[in-house]
Amino acid sequence: MPHLIGLQFHTDGLAVAALRPDQTIVLRPVADMASIIQRTSALGWKWSLGVDEREANAVLVGRELLLGLQHAMGDDHILAGVAVPATWGDRQRRALLQAMEGTTVETMRLVRDTTALAVAAALIDPTIAGLCAIAHVGTHKLEFTLAEVSAGTVRVRARQSVVGLDGANVRPEALLPLVTEVANFVTRQAGANPADVRRFICAGRRAAQPALANALGGVYGLPAEVFGEGVIALGAAHVAVGLTGMTTPWNLLDDLDEPALANLRGKPRRRAPITPSPAAPLVASFNPRERPDVPSVEEIPMVAAHRDTAPPAAPHDVRETIVQRSPPPERLPSQPPTAAHAPPATIAPPEERPSDGGRISEHPSYAPPSGHVAEVAASGPFVGLPTLDVVRALHLVNPVEPDGLARPSLATLLNQFTFLRASSGVLTLRHRAEEIVLPVDRGGVCLSPAERNRALRAFEWADGTYAFRREKHAWQLQKLRVPMTAFVVAGLRIRLRGFEDPVFTQAHLPKLRLAPSVIDDRRGRLARLVLPEAEERAVDYVLDGSRSFEAMLSEGYIGRTTMHRLVVLLDLFGILHWAQPAAAAVENPVAVMTRLLAKIEGANHFLALGVHWSAPTDEIRQAWEKMQTLYGMGGTWQRHEPTLAARILQRGAAAWAVLRLDATRVRHRREAYPGMDEELLAPLVESRAKALEMRGEAGEAARMMRLRGEFHVTAPDEALKPKR
Repeated sequence: MPHLIGLQFHTDGLAVAALRPDQTIVLRPVADMASIIQRTSALGWKWSLGVDEREANAVLVGRELLLGLQHAMGDDHILAGVAVPATWGDRQRRALLQAMEGTTVETMRLVRDTTALAVAAALIDPTIAGLCAIAHVGTHKLEFTLAEVSAGTVRVRARQSVVGLDGANVRPEALLPLVTEVANFVTRQAGANPADVRRFICAGRRAAQPALANALGGVYGLPAEVFGEGVIALGAAHVAVGLTGMTTPWNLLDDLDEPALANLRGKPRRRAPITPSPAAPLVASFNPRERPDVPSVEEIPMVAAHRDTAPPAAPHDVRETIVQRSPPPERLPSQPPTAAHAPPATIAPPEERPSDGGRISEHPSYAPPSGHVAEVAASGPFVGLPTLDVVRALHLVNPVEPDGLARPSLATLLNQFTFLRASSGVLTLRHRAEEIVLPVDRGGVCLSPAERNRALRAFEWADGTYAFRREKHAWQLQKLRVPMTAFVVAGLRIRLRGFEDPVFTQAHLPKLRLAPSVIDDRRGRLARLVLPEAEERAVDYVLDGSRSFEAMLSEGYIGRTTMHRLVVLLDLFGILHWAQPAAAAVENPVAVMTRLLAKIEGANHFLALGVHWSAPTDEIRQAWEKMQTLYGMGGTWQRHEPTLAARILQRGAAAWAVLRLDATRVRHRREAYPGMDEELLAPLVESRAKALEMRGEAGEAARMMRLRGEFHVTAPDEALKPKR
């Protein structure tokens, strides 16, 4: 039986949370790895993954550290959930997996530090729920997240990281203002109100300092709840255990920036099947009473609410803390798993597991299938997007190979930085005498809204040249960062506006009779596109595969050209599936009629018949005749439920009796819409009638003039009222 653990790498080595045979999670001491940790700490292997020059050395040191863990766990196979900083890009995460090659440690899931902290906090304190601020204030890094926590779910709404807190860039006295500024920035990015934050959860070496912990309570007006060392590894362990099926898996609605492990590893390694042994324990048992220097679980609080009177935190040492879990029925037995509850003999790698459309944590990757991501050269030419066929031929889901950067399009050049998250610098675009400067940082562009609007003009250039200079940006510039994908999509929108409807129709000619639908497993990509509200509604309610694309264009839900542009963007990111139109799901007729009756019973007569308040008598008569056809004797809906149909028809008859006559219709209109100013509407309706008459639409113009005349029709009971 393999070990199931959670790992967190930090500057002092490694924190390990392991699963016990009784289904409890234990923070395992690493005293038996002291010599290895002492050698690797001097090299600072974790932080060297963020530096290109030291990555090769970091891989070697990391492998030595993992080998030490392997021997400490008895050389058995290890399945791990690993917590990594949000600042790590695909290159650093791939280097971490490379360091695990040759050892028995195999990663099941990479999870962010703050996400793992939220999981562990909800596990330790079940009362944690709602919108929570989660901060990891370590020795070298600050990571701040705003997430909604509920039972089994962590939904990240915004996240921001700042590196270099070792005194070279941020002084100790400036740490609290920095945390406050980052917290305010993340709150604005999440579109949240600071008063809505329910808990303030912290972890990390600096957060454990009483002075800072007490001061952090002023950020949201909440006491800072500081969790102890290794709690992030505990959260990563619970994520790993959930993936085995032994417990309910955590639904991690992250910021859609975690690639699938298969795309980071490349081709998955083949391992011999693992046969479980009932006699082999998952983790060696440990009794705190056998070691007087290690307190029991009651003596080591996992969380302390820091206030002005809070006691100082305990000094950091190597000790073990046990967290008991309440086993849910039939899922977590208190004894070791029996044959009925034991995991399968062969544990499939995570990339081979069936994906769940509702879990964004298993979203499709934007990382390359294998190999190293091609770096952007120091300078070179680029071309524009002259035709619609060139736009539709773009490859934006995966990075391009080195030959694709020899003379790339502007969209391809910028999109490459999405995968080069460690590349920070300044990209300068030139076209003739015009120049645009783009600060690039962690796969995004750092510009204010006004600067972004000016920079998007580059997508209208026919060609140009670029120059890229590596450079670190200040925090004031980093907080302006927007994802590069959103910037590229905004530029493509500008370019697509230059094509007319016939060009789109000709390009989509083979797809007009097919029905587009959104692939459920790829809905997570929609968040990267930052679609307008109208297009989001079209994606949710129109692109369901029930109607052909030609029918969608004729319906005019968002306009023909807008729908064409939306489909082009969705196809570029592989979100749409094209197939023959399928029959839409039919709702229960009784439920439809019940909902309609509830809607019209309390409505005015115009809404009861489904006509506008300005509708003439002919249009009102047509609506009433249609209602008789549907709900009258032998009608389509009358056959489903005669009683409901009779009540709907009775309501329609009452409306027709009032609206069929001009005098009663005008009186009812004034009662139903008391705020309508007829004196103000009269000249507008008259102008509309004249415009229609000039366009040759005599019938509609006559209808407008009749409506204009109705504004002067006086109800009988109003004729007796004296004029003021």
